[in-house]
Amino acid sequence: VLTRTFLWQDASGRSTEFKYERLVSMAEPQLAALRVTIKPVNWSGSLRIENFLDAEVDNIDFHKGGYQMRPERYYFVDLESAVSQAADGLLMTVKTRTNPYRVAEAVRFRLTCEGRQAGAASLVRKEKKRIAAHKQVSVKAGMVYTLEKMIGLATSRDGHQGIRLGQAADGVAARALARGFDRVCADHAVAWVKRWRTGDVEITGHFSDQQAMRFSIFHLCQFVNPEDTKVNIGSRGLTAEMHYGNCFWDTELFILPYYIYTWPEAARALLSYRYQTLPEARNKARRLFFKGAMYPWMSSYPGREQADYWEYANIAIHIVGDVHYALEHYYQATADEGFMEKYGAEIVFETARFWNSRAYYNPRRRAYMINTVKGPNEYDGVVNNNTYTNWQARFNLQKAAALARAWKREKPGAWRRVSRKIRLTEAELKSWEKTAQGLFIHYDRRKKLYLEDDQFLDKEPFDLKALKPGRKIITERGVSWDTLLRLQIVKQADVLLLMTLFPDSFTAGQKKAAWNFYEPKTCHDSSLSPNTHAIMAAQLDLPEKAMFYWDETARLDIDDSMENSYLGVHSACVGGTWQIAILGFAGMRLLADGFAFNPRLPKRWQGLRFTLNHSNRLLQVALGKRETILSLAPEAGKPMTVFLGKRRLTLQPGEERRIRG
Repeated sequence: VLTRTFLWQDASGRSTEFKYERLVSMAEPQLAALRVTIKPVNWSGSLRIENFLDAEVDNIDFHKGGYQMRPERYYFVDLESAVSQAADGLLMTVKTRTNPYRVAEAVRFRLTCEGRQAGAASLVRKEKKRIAAHKQVSVKAGMVYTLEKMIGLATSRDGHQGIRLGQAADGVAARALARGFDRVCADHAVAWVKRWRTGDVEITGHFSDQQAMRFSIFHLCQFVNPEDTKVNIGSRGLTAEMHYGNCFWDTELFILPYYIYTWPEAARALLSYRYQTLPEARNKARRLFFKGAMYPWMSSYPGREQADYWEYANIAIHIVGDVHYALEHYYQATADEGFMEKYGAEIVFETARFWNSRAYYNPRRRAYMINTVKGPNEYDGVVNNNTYTNWQARFNLQKAAALARAWKREKPGAWRRVSRKIRLTEAELKSWEKTAQGLFIHYDRRKKLYLEDDQFLDKEPFDLKALKPGRKIITERGVSWDTLLRLQIVKQADVLLLMTLFPDSFTAGQKKAAWNFYEPKTCHDSSLSPNTHAIMAAQLDLPEKAMFYWDETARLDIDDSMENSYLGVHSACVGGTWQIAILGFAGMRLLADGFAFNPRLPKRWQGLRFTLNHSNRLLQVALGKRETILSLAPEAGKPMTVFLGKRRLTLQPGEERRIRG
């Protein structure tokens, strides 16, 4: 609940106390509510309250203006109708310009004084693209006047058509007004309690770190609707307009893990979105002369590419591997066989098809290559054999072939259904296995160093402080892209990101070599970068670096450290805050039947408490300086294996274990 209070004094010396309480219901997503309390302190007279429904909705033009606000505005909805609903309500319907959707918004309101209906004169006025209801009431000094305002929403996408669309929206608002703000708020609170029960992370010993963590979780809980598989999470969530609400790979790698372990239904819905948009991914691959499914770099439903620069739209293909990685992550943590059989396997096989058609065998190198790509390090330009991309492609091909082999043996019915549907053959499986085995991966054995790509070592080393003396993003300082492309710098974690995603595939020596080489060259011009560095620093027992990058991530929007939070909360950053705490400081690793922990609590923390879900079994973890408490929920159904350091534990449902040291 957003609460705002202030004392207003006008030019005549009249003082008025205001209190605003506002919420978007967690219990009923189609409902928002507002309560305004007004108290004239030292005056009596006439008070006018204006309620509006406004269809003059516009969006900023961030592409032309960069990160600076410009006067250009874009309008995506047209007013269809606006009417008054008796004396206490308004109804407006708009239609979107670029698709067939219609949206109705209804308002119902009530004005009371000291708990009794307040007599007020009402006037409804229609303007070009808005409708307003004015209430005029005589007020007395010291009396408290309360306006309750309920807002109901309905869309044609949810099945409401014709007159029923407005009726649905008005019904939500009218029912809420009948219940009253206190009841609406109570229902809202109950829904939030349920979310916090499994989704909260409790940090003891440092108030601002706890604040930052709950700020992040609050937004994560609002970003997603587990009942809707046709929406994803935009780069700024629901807080602003940058990138027009489109989703990127941010969802799969930086946001989805929170849902996988605390709210699997939400994770399932987000992955279902990728299945819903699979036809467009197939179309994109076909248009570019590839097979299988090529997911867009930037998209919304139904999944058409929205990126307007070719080097992102067609070259930043690692997103295909990112989608597959997220699907595998979800499957390993949830064992959701139903999802895999109905949706997931098709994504796995079609993305493998894409990689197999995108790679080609180079006889000179005696290896399969993936050329002309853009890896996570976007300042590296268009390169050949980006290690992150090739690794994800190999992982995709390996997992697809293994899944097919396993299903042929163990689930012949499921195998027949999917193989017939997408015409998958034994020859393809063998081709995937061959490509995966021969895919080129850059590795310098002498230095124990994985290289970003074919060209990175040939680029010019440069003093990063000269390029970025402060926090301002390099491109916002006027540095040209051709300058960045010729220098040995890293925009955001690339090889280090790969190592955090596949932590058991690299030795401690390889991780240390990568850190020493890439970390000093990284300028963190993306909010996706500091959280990866914090996790890696924690794994490498570099506590000061880990805390530095924690602060950079956890307080990025609270402190506006990148000076662009006016464009909205960074979705990946709030997801990354959770990952640092759980993957970095708690040292969590997913096991086939449970979890492993290697805690590295920061000095300024006294404890860390959280809950994780593994195959519908809830594990509560409380890490302290001297004691760790592990509790498996009674409803777990079967035991869970947990490693704490090198110590192996088997927890029974309902069991709590306390481990000293």
